[in-house]
Amino acid sequence: MAQRQRRAERETSAGGVVFRRVAGGEVHFLLIRDSYQNWGLPKGHLEPHEPPADAARREVAEETGLGDLILHGPIQVIDWYFRFRGKTIHKYCHFFLFESQQGDPVPQKEEGITDCTWHPLGESVAEISYDNARSVLERAADMVRALAQESTGGPSFPCFIRGVRRAGPSNGATRGEQGACAYAARSQRWNACSPIESWTPSSSM
Repeated sequence: MAQRQRRAERETSAGGVVFRRVAGGEVHFLLIRDSYQNWGLPKGHLEPHEPPADAARREVAEETGLGDLILHGPIQVIDWYFRFRGKTIHKYCHFFLFESQQGDPVPQKEEGITDCTWHPLGESVAEISYDNARSVLERAADMVRALAQESTGGPSFPCFIRGVRRAGPSNGATRGEQGACAYAARSQRWNACSPIESWTPSSSM
């Protein structure tokens, strides 16, 4: 009888797409380069009982040296399989959109990060080494555009950001929260009425 195939072990991590508006209003995105010379997005493992959004903020800060990150909301959960030390791993990574308004990025060299630099969207899309990360980056760019369009008002549907119920501009939601909720609902990739701590991968991913 053939040996039953072992089920893949699940791992969960979190990361961020960081953007900044520069002179003239152009938006730049932050990429990091690993020890294999591949360009990607900052990310890392969750600590025990750590919400994905908190882990994403921590990993971005550790790997890039940037503080005062503004969380605008979830982008996408991606997943992939890989082999490590004879085991099959099914990895899920929660990505969130952050804005950085000041400070120079400093790569976390002790973790194998050799560089981190700002690029316009077109250069970022061309430079990034992984297809799934490129998809996250492009979705993040759509969110940034949606945020910019929210200056005239917010969504009229209920939405939760950071575990707080929001229902549009009348209840005190920030412009960034409104934009993130609106984009989430339009893209139908998340349950827009779930707290940030409980977002789970879509079955279609």
